[in-house]
Amino acid sequence: MQQATEPPGIKFPELSPLLSLCTTYGLGGESAVLPETEWNASNFANLVAFRMCGNALAAVPRATVPEPWRSQLMSSVGAEVTHGRGLLGRAVDFQELLSSAGIRSLAVKGLAVADLHPTSVPRRFADVDLLVPQGQYLQAISFLHRKGYRPLTRPWSDKQIARMMPSVNFEAADGRQLDLQRYLGSWALGRRVDFDEAYERARTITIGDRQLKATGLPDTMITTALSMLADYGTGYEKLWPWRDLVVLSEQASPDEVAEICERTELSWVLHDVLLALPEGARPDELVARLARRPPSRADQLRRRMLLETPPRWRRAFGHMMRLPPLGGAEFFIDLVRQHFEKIDRTPRPPSP
Repeated sequence: MQQATEPPGIKFPELSPLLSLCTTYGLGGESAVLPETEWNASNFANLVAFRMCGNALAAVPRATVPEPWRSQLMSSVGAEVTHGRGLLGRAVDFQELLSSAGIRSLAVKGLAVADLHPTSVPRRFADVDLLVPQGQYLQAISFLHRKGYRPLTRPWSDKQIARMMPSVNFEAADGRQLDLQRYLGSWALGRRVDFDEAYERARTITIGDRQLKATGLPDTMITTALSMLADYGTGYEKLWPWRDLVVLSEQASPDEVAEICERTELSWVLHDVLLALPEGARPDELVARLARRPPSRADQLRRRMLLETPPRWRRAFGHMMRLPPLGGAEFFIDLVRQHFEKIDRTPRPPSP
């Protein structure tokens, strides 16, 4: 048990005040009563975002939520429901489009997580992320290109994009966007989630008379942790993914999640991320199961690079680990080349 509670895991000093706030004022169905002087848009939004129970409006009684925060919350909930329904329809369109070319795909990240959240507290997601088999990544890029989708990246060829980008964002003529993923998180870790196995474990989301395939609950937990670890220190100080993990772990079977993590050698990833949760929200049984499988020596090095480097270098390490070695080197060379090309094009005064 000692290893399950005090190993070197993710440390988020910038989250400490917010985690303390959530712990102090209660999780689950307890009331969150803050002094009047402490109410502001930031701490209210974070507190509600980190609420682990079913209905946020019930968890934060009317008497404890001064206006205009309560009205804003109710308006926000309605807007999120409407926005989410629209994106679900787009996701089905994209999945059916890829399927017409024989390309399988799975909805991942925000969309996959949102479906597992209580309907009374919708989980916001801003775009559609689809994971495709690595062997069909280039085929999917070329197919979308032929269909008129424009990649929102440098003017590379399809093969260059496939070599150098772990994902590519496409935009249709009508402005709809699709983020095509070949793996989540870093190249070394994300590839361990076998697409065929994840596809077999996938769940079906029903939207009217249409269906969308998304990652199953265990795979959604793992891919969420992979994304958080890869982006550690680059924006995941937001509380949305933390609430995601708690909501998912409340529904997951520790044995099933631990078994999949062990097969993919990703136990330490989910273990380290879950340890950052405060007591009362942390799934201790699952954490203890995951602690039984320590990381390999190579993964210990990756862990140190990601978690123990100074903050000013952490972002660079995270981006370096996202790409395959050769693709990362080519990406770096391209950046340097573009930098010097810009310098060469700088107007110079004429020689005397």
